[in-house]
Amino acid sequence: MCRALSGASDVTEAITPAEVLTASTLPDYYAADHGHWRLRSEALERMCRPHAYAGPPITGRSIGFMLHYPSHEWYRCLATEMGRRAAEVGASFLARNAEDEVAEELHSIRRMIGREAAAQILPLQTLLVDGGECSRCFAESIRDAGTEVSLYTNSLDVLDILAEAPPVKVFLVAGEYQHATRTLVGPSVGSLLETIRVDRAIVSPDGLSKAFRLSYEDERAALVCRGFCDAAREVVVLADHGVVGLESRVQAVRPERLHTVITDAGTLSSQRLELSSNGPQVIVVDENGECATIAVKKTTV
Repeated sequence: MCRALSGASDVTEAITPAEVLTASTLPDYYAADHGHWRLRSEALERMCRPHAYAGPPITGRSIGFMLHYPSHEWYRCLATEMGRRAAEVGASFLARNAEDEVAEELHSIRRMIGREAAAQILPLQTLLVDGGECSRCFAESIRDAGTEVSLYTNSLDVLDILAEAPPVKVFLVAGEYQHATRTLVGPSVGSLLETIRVDRAIVSPDGLSKAFRLSYEDERAALVCRGFCDAAREVVVLADHGVVGLESRVQAVRPERLHTVITDAGTLSSQRLELSSNGPQVIVVDENGECATIAVKKTTV
């Protein structure tokens, strides 16, 4: 089609269901009217006339359309017309919001990370779990596995997930309620953490990088994370590829304080090596349920 429009001599015919507007065909569609161009009524009638479908049979097949800007009227109208046309030719039509598709994929990745973290927990261990989405996925995996653990959390969502899991003893720490995240934050959380020692702290930060370390957008959430890590013998960070390399507003913990980082295959290789060079082992999970461990052995001089 591009060669035909550019006047290539070896193209004798170009067939398209669309109306092609060029400088030479402009008068066939528009008429000049007092300095403005007006669409000719016969052109509008011709453009609105249904086109006969001449391709291979598609009855019973599906047509999908990804709406990148679902709030835009043009996309909504296009999806409506595509659905109407699909019905005419006997095909089913499905329009998906691109943002919803990305959100579903990211949640699936976080579930994988949560399952891998839960698989490393031994019965009768004591845990601290924060309120990030990966941590909530971890709680779901602990519940489904029926692992007998004692678990302290500042998250009401984690509490709800584990409320009907008898093998798990759940303790809710004190603190100021933060509505946006349904967590308890602030200095009050630290009063309990000063009196306990747990096997592992499971944290899901807003950012994790070699330069700025583990970080959060909210200062009070960073303070809670710092207290969790101080009370734990091991710190396990759950961070999908959207978190690794990101630097949020408030620093919480240095990488050398971390023992394990669990991420997904979307994290860049350079980022994995940077994190492992600071001390923690980096476990990478993929959609097939497989995982690889990256650890840098340090030498003492």
